[in-house]
Amino acid sequence: MPTKPLNIPSWNMDVLCQHTELGDRVVSIAILNNEDIIATRGLLNRVYIWDRKQRTLIRTLNPETPEYLEALFAIASHSSLPYFAYVETKGTVCVMHTVTWDRLTTLADVEDYAIDLAFDPRLPRIVVGCFIDRIIIWDIPANTEVAAADIYNTPFRVSFSHDSILVSAFCEDGCCRIVAVESGTLTHQLTCAEGKFRDALFSPSHPLLLTCLLYTSPSPRDRQKS
Repeated sequence: MPTKPLNIPSWNMDVLCQHTELGDRVVSIAILNNEDIIATRGLLNRVYIWDRKQRTLIRTLNPETPEYLEALFAIASHSSLPYFAYVETKGTVCVMHTVTWDRLTTLADVEDYAIDLAFDPRLPRIVVGCFIDRIIIWDIPANTEVAAADIYNTPFRVSFSHDSILVSAFCEDGCCRIVAVESGTLTHQLTCAEGKFRDALFSPSHPLLLTCLLYTSPSPRDRQKS
């Protein structure tokens, strides 16, 4: 079958920001809601806040400031509200205001620690995936827990649905678990029939995105080689 060439527009690549500190590397990036601010997490236990238009470093959050970072495991920003959050090495979650960069609240549990986090796309809420097989949904202005759910496995990635009704948790066992936000109940456990999921998250344009690692039998050619 003849194939038609794809008409893919060319991209103009440019450097928006660049680490200048020797030995540091970008580990992850979060784009803040106005798209003019970029947060990058580095290997040297620092977070760099960049002005995208001016291409300048605005602020560095680092271990020399005790109330801020001691190492970051995850970073995220709210899509429409001035909130930025990160998971510290102690397993606590710090939520900051992106105008003043003041710490608004710290979520901590003496018996557990956070692994991942995600903001509600519409409301001032955050979901935190915890090591001891559960998720917590937190109201930021009220500084109160909205719901908590046991999901029976360690969540590696959490996300809100676009309508803020559900939360997904991709877990260590390769399953995706769905929790109803208001009731905090586990409603579904999704598994891959011929393998296991490698990732799962809600996105604005799709109800739920799943990537799967398939377990396949060796082909006759592979068996002949072996």
